[in-house]
This record gives sequence, C-alpha cells and structure tokens, in this order.
Amino acid sequence: MMRHTFATLHVQAGTPLPTVADWLGDSYEVTHEHYVAYAQCR
Repeated sequence: MMRHTFATLHVQAGTPLPTVADWLGDSYEVTHEHYVAYAQCR
C-alpha cells in the first residue's frame, strides 16, 4: 500500500513518470498503467 501511495502522490504532484518508474524499479509502461490512470480518476 505504501508503494502505491508513494507513486500516486508523486504522479499527482507532477513528478516526471520516468523518474517515478526508476524509483520503483518498474518500466515506464507498468508505472503508467498502474499509477497514472488511478491518479487521474481521483
């Protein structure tokens, strides 16, 4: 849950997605799929 909150808050705050993906150790595509769509729904 902490990972999801961390990523979502950063995406909402405007942190560049490649940076968030790098911090999480995920690919850009995975990060976009999981966190951008969720952040935009809120």
